[in-house]
Amino acid sequence: MKGTVQYHNPEGLIMNPAFSRVVVVTGDVKTVFVGGQKAVDVSGNISGKSDSKLATL
Repeated sequence: MKGTVQYHNPEGLIMNPAFSRVVVVTGDVKTVFVGGQKAVDVSGNISGKSDSKLATL
């Protein structure tokens, strides 16, 4: 079976040309790889600096 690879970068997340946020690999089975994100806003400012709950939203 021939497989496929799809790259996804949801809107609203900081874009980085070095990686994709989500990669879906489909073949005999489907595997979804989800990348993490640092706690920064669209301007690159640290969010939730002293509030761990806010930083993980």
